[in-house]
Amino acid sequence: MKIDTDGGCVELVRADDELVGVLAECWPLGARKTSDGKFCRLMMQADAREMWGVILPSAMPVEKDFMPKFLQLKRMLLPAALNIVAQMFGGAMLAGVFCRGNNAGEHGLVVFPALRTSWRDNLKIQPQSAAGRHDAFATIEQHSEWKIIMEFLHVFNELMTRLLRLKEFYDFPSFLPAGMIRCEHDFMAINGRLVYIGVEPDSRDQCWQMLTDIKIRQVLHLPVKMSVGCKDEAYKINYEDFYVTTTASINSDRGHTQVCVPELIGSIVSDRFSIGWDGCVALQPVGISQSLRIDPHHLRRLDRQVTSADKAGNIDLWKRRAVLAQKELGWQGLILVNDQPVQYDEAIEEIEKATRSLNHEAKKPAAPAMLKGLKKVLRRTLVTILESPAAENAGQAIAMLDKADTAEELRAAADFIFQAFNLEPYPVKAGKTPFPPAGGPINFINDTSLRRPKLLLLYQIACRISHERRYSRTEIEAIVSDELNSVDACRRNDFRFHTDVVIRNLVDIGYLDRDPHKNEYWLAVSRTV
Repeated sequence: MKIDTDGGCVELVRADDELVGVLAECWPLGARKTSDGKFCRLMMQADAREMWGVILPSAMPVEKDFMPKFLQLKRMLLPAALNIVAQMFGGAMLAGVFCRGNNAGEHGLVVFPALRTSWRDNLKIQPQSAAGRHDAFATIEQHSEWKIIMEFLHVFNELMTRLLRLKEFYDFPSFLPAGMIRCEHDFMAINGRLVYIGVEPDSRDQCWQMLTDIKIRQVLHLPVKMSVGCKDEAYKINYEDFYVTTTASINSDRGHTQVCVPELIGSIVSDRFSIGWDGCVALQPVGISQSLRIDPHHLRRLDRQVTSADKAGNIDLWKRRAVLAQKELGWQGLILVNDQPVQYDEAIEEIEKATRSLNHEAKKPAAPAMLKGLKKVLRRTLVTILESPAAENAGQAIAMLDKADTAEELRAAADFIFQAFNLEPYPVKAGKTPFPPAGGPINFINDTSLRRPKLLLLYQIACRISHERRYSRTEIEAIVSDELNSVDACRRNDFRFHTDVVIRNLVDIGYLDRDPHKNEYWLAVSRTV
């Protein structure tokens, strides 16, 4: 097949079986021809495992209206850059352009490396779940894969500067499974050759013109279909079906707790993480705003249509999920506060604070309205533990508060609470804590409605980091995830509040310094008291 352009002709030559054999030998999850021989199936998922790609996020802000054109320009350059670096390795590399956030969010390049000649060797550097991604990425950074990826990025930037008069800068790379990356990829480099993997080439595509401009006249053609290979029936997800949970579970991941109970009915959401992230799927219960990460083995297909009764049943189960889950699993120290799972100890801390405030005001001539307000706050905190092992003491305390009308009676109720829950009537004095600098501005936050909450979040995170030590990536992620629990639910699925993005923001704003080789972080400012 020949494709004519203004600069000449590009000939597409059908790839032979030898090239398919090379791809099959190096691709970690497998590659093979279809039974009719027309296509090559490139496996991007095998049961709970997915291919992981290196994300190279751009730091260039792009207007929403210009983003589609901008991505098209980058896509036009990609095969030319891939062709130049193809000669550096004998395996395979899939590269593409990605954008998250409806043409207004994070964008950049993505590379799926399979640069070693054996699929076993390439599979070794592929993480089995999110828990192993930092070690896997560190392996890539320390070996030839990183040199080739950086060379690809360098060549791509040179082409952008020379041909498009655009200079782009890139942020810290990340490592994500394929299911979390929405990208376009039409070309691969296989065994030192540029290969077009689309099914039907479009002669109007500007990438062909670009190839002729740099004197590339011949490209191999291997029609590829990205495929999922699942031997385990549990991972053969049908996104049009509804599913029912079969077991209770309490999962805490980096400070975020999810509670699941049996008989929740919902559908699988494809864009909220992927199976490769943790071997789980995202279940969206009917009538519930929050999705749950669930092992697909703990789901069964619903063999009927969903009704309004299912929605009502879900809401009832959801309100009682902490009690129901712990009835099956045993006491896990978990309660619901404002519909959010929190640890019992955290609730006790709130009770201690509220009791101290009431006790303090009740010892001095305080306005009745103030005492009434403090009494209300304390009562509300006690209600949160009525379904815990401390329910009896909480009930007695609430009864005393309900009967208390005078300052003396309120002090008596406070004394009972201090003794019943072994609390300190007065806070322990501590030394001053060093705080980080005010920081800012953050150039990458263009939404004025988001700017203040994001800056405040970054400041709060920085205040939890000590000047006295260095932190691993895992430790920083735990701190960030814990603070993200305080973010409004409507923003939790916003990519700008994704853990990786927030960590990059902390570095960009100047709160943190980073050693990319050791993957360590520390406060970037000197101690101030």
